[in-house]
Amino acid sequence: MRMLHFIKSLKESTDNREIYQDKLKFAKNELEPVMSEATIKYHYDGLAAKYSERYNKGEGDADFNYGGAVLHNLFFSNLAPPRAANKPEGNSKILIDDVYGSFDKFKEEVEKEFMAAQGSNWIYMDTSGALHTIHNHEYKKTMKIALLIDAWEHAWALDYQQDKAKYLNNIWRIINWEVVDIRLQGA
Repeated sequence: MRMLHFIKSLKESTDNREIYQDKLKFAKNELEPVMSEATIKYHYDGLAAKYSERYNKGEGDADFNYGGAVLHNLFFSNLAPPRAANKPEGNSKILIDDVYGSFDKFKEEVEKEFMAAQGSNWIYMDTSGALHTIHNHEYKKTMKIALLIDAWEHAWALDYQQDKAKYLNNIWRIINWEVVDIRLQGA
């Protein structure tokens, strides 16, 4: 019975269509100093590209590779060149203020979730404003991701060594709130 359930969930979570890595909307050095060109090359060109390649070739675990491809596409698309006073506006601001009271309180809650995540994880805000952790690449098509932050070490270790909190503190400068707003509108 457990195997039948596993096969059914595998079939529901993947399909036979190919998945492609989205093109970056910025030059690989444009996220500096928050995220270095070396990190983008390693993360985007090296690691993220392989998930769609392996999925399309039928190599490895289909769910893991599909989830890795989708999550990286969502992550990189919600990044933009750094802005000093980069804060949510529009629907993002309204939702965050309604749910958390302020952007600063929202960041505190994200930090709690982010710092509690051990190992390979993603932190996301869904379209209702709730925060969640995705372990590994356990992506489900039913997730309504508005904002996604990569908490895997490869996203921050080259630039921040062991200082995970500094990465999180800086990533707010490169969040593309326009993309988050679009995701909220599509909910």
